[in-house]
This record gives sequence, structure tokens and C-alpha cells, in this order.
Amino acid sequence: MVLPLALGILTAYYNFARFHSIFDFGYARIPRVLQEPWYQHGLFSLHAIPGNVYHMLFKGLGDTVPKFPYILPYGFGCSIFLASPFLVLVFREGGKYKAAAWIAIGLLTAALWCHGNPGGWQFSYRYAMILLPWMFLLLAGNGPAKLSAIEISLFIISVAINALATYEFLWTKNVHP
Repeated sequence: MVLPLALGILTAYYNFARFHSIFDFGYARIPRVLQEPWYQHGLFSLHAIPGNVYHMLFKGLGDTVPKFPYILPYGFGCSIFLASPFLVLVFREGGKYKAAAWIAIGLLTAALWCHGNPGGWQFSYRYAMILLPWMFLLLAGNGPAKLSAIEISLFIISVAINALATYEFLWTKNVHP
């Protein structure tokens, strides 16, 4: 707990030194950012929850096309479970740190869902990156010790989906803002 506490104190000190408030991270100071439509209720608002829930959990991968790669990723996010089906394994039973991990995921997700916008140019729900260490604890600690064929398949499918999305975003003109 020493390292996270030290990082929190240093961040608060930096915010205070730069912005004269430990709670000001500078985002609202970006020119015209608060004039964007999704921030009409502020950077963090309960009004943002439905849109973030939809993008994080239910938004589809993208458009279908009749030729390879058959799916063009949507450039502004999709469900974390469609982007990485391997993540459904976080719901398996067991795990030493299950309670702590789910509490952390719940608290972090509540903060993420209150952010005014589900993210910009991205594949999947990029803000969920902050959840990955906790999801890793769940994945590593729950379920059987030996990987099953289904688990390996889900992992391979997840890597393939992300490789295709990376290819589409970076090396083609098929996906663009």
C-alpha cells in the first residue's frame, strides 16, 4: 500500500502546485473541452452513465462488409467482451482476491461510467484499461489451475480480434475518423 499511497500524495502535490487544488487534474482547462456536447453536465456526471454502459458492455464490433476482413471495427469503441471474449472468464468461481478485485472493479467502473464521454478514437472501451490489473487477478486466481481448450480458444479468438482491429486501424484506410 506504500507505493499507491505515495503516488496519490505526489499526484495531489503536483495538482496543487500546478492548479492550486489537489482535485484539479487540468482536463477542464483544455481549450473548449467543456463546450463539447458530452460535457454539458461537466467532465463527470450521472448523465453520462447510460452511454458509457452501452459502449463498454453492449456496443457491437463494427460494420460488416462482403469481403475480407468482413468486419470493420467501429472507431469509437465497442464492448470489452466482444473485443476480448477471454474476459468472460473473470466470472468463473474461486480466487483468493475475488472480493477485493470485484470491489476495485466496481468502484473504478463507477468512476469510468460517470466520465462525460466514452472515449475518442479507439478500439473497444479504452478507459477499461484501468480495470485490467484487477481482471488479471481474477483470471489468474479463479477457475482450474490447468487451462482448458475453451479457455485457450477464447484467448486465441481475443488475440485474433485485436490483431485484426489493429491492422484495420493502423495499416488500412478502411477505418478512419
